[in-house]
Amino acid sequence: MILKSNALKFYVCLVTTSLLHAETADEQVAAQLFNAVKAAEKKGYSFTQSQAQLSVPRIQQKVKTLEKLAQNEKIIQECLRKEMEMKNTHYVFYTAVPYLRLFQDITRKLYKRKVGNVGALSNKSFQFIRYTYNDPIYNQYKDVTDFLIQEIQENGIVDDNLTRLKTILVSTNLAFFGNIGFTGESTYYYLNHPQPWARAKREWLDASLKSFGYSTAFSNELLALQELTKTGMGDLFQLFIPKEMVNSIGYLSWRQGIPFDVPFISAIFQRPNLSLSRADQIYPDEINKLINEIKKNWKEKDPATVTMVNNLLENVRAGKFYLDEFLQTYKKAPASLPFLNYYQARLLVTNDQLLNPNSGIIIYRYSSMDPQKEQEYKTKLNAIIEKMEQSKKEPSSSIREKLGNLEDSLNRLAARINAVT
Repeated sequence: MILKSNALKFYVCLVTTSLLHAETADEQVAAQLFNAVKAAEKKGYSFTQSQAQLSVPRIQQKVKTLEKLAQNEKIIQECLRKEMEMKNTHYVFYTAVPYLRLFQDITRKLYKRKVGNVGALSNKSFQFIRYTYNDPIYNQYKDVTDFLIQEIQENGIVDDNLTRLKTILVSTNLAFFGNIGFTGESTYYYLNHPQPWARAKREWLDASLKSFGYSTAFSNELLALQELTKTGMGDLFQLFIPKEMVNSIGYLSWRQGIPFDVPFISAIFQRPNLSLSRADQIYPDEINKLINEIKKNWKEKDPATVTMVNNLLENVRAGKFYLDEFLQTYKKAPASLPFLNYYQARLLVTNDQLLNPNSGIIIYRYSSMDPQKEQEYKTKLNAIIEKMEQSKKEPSSSIREKLGNLEDSLNRLAARINAVT
């Protein structure tokens, strides 16, 4: 019994020591980040967006509490290095995407075959964030201001919880640790906690293949590769938008794509002294309820709502949500921004900009995929793409596609019958 007791004490001590070591490692990474910011400031260097956010003490206190900083150190340092390289020519935006690597890789390979290894594709600095080629859904608006005016005039508000808007808007943070501490809005949180509801849908893959002129007969074989791409983390996307383009692509936003108009948000959510802190937390149920009320009241021409929405539209037309001027302030005087941790941006997806590797936009993806598994995955994916290419050249490819579609339909019918019985 004494031996067992001693063994148990040793085990508890070992586990405790390991946990303390992990915490210390995270704290060390946080300290390195803060020291790098101090060093840049001391040398008189201008801040990047992430450095600007990290320079503020209230943000540093939040970063100190984060988990997995040591585990993610390589990704963090590489992102910050790229920000430094491009800070004079581009603005940076961050988002995390789980479980869609397969679709991104397929789209990139098919685009190269159809259009060529052009622009940022040629040096591996472009990823596709949507997967259909030259889809008219991404040609609806002249620019992001046109989108905002049309959407608000129609509905009184922007709500990108709707699939219709999720398709054409990318929700992003303005710094690596943007919206830190808010699980539903933080890129860093989604990187480390990919959401179980996010999944790659078969219909998305079929639509992508068809848009590039390929058969869907190989969809099942392609989807089988998804298991190889799964990790315990999401994929991080770092989007660099040329400064001269940013006002046509993105706007300053809050949750669910609502323009970051403090009087408008305060009025909707009845927060006369809006702070957005935890003490002033607005939960999803409340947001959805009040957004639906705004839509209803706008349609019914409620006078107070009409005034509020017209003021919002006036601010849109006046360029109040343009990102260029705001991000200059963000980088030069971050402490002066009362809502520093809560700003977001929405980026409008269009064929000629965010989906165009020749546009000057650069999009990097960071993954925690095991190198050996990644190599196996790439080899198998390339082999299937080659088979698709050969099939496309064969006269019987259309017949094979029809047979493949018939097989899929029969399989789905069988699954329904089994579910009923």
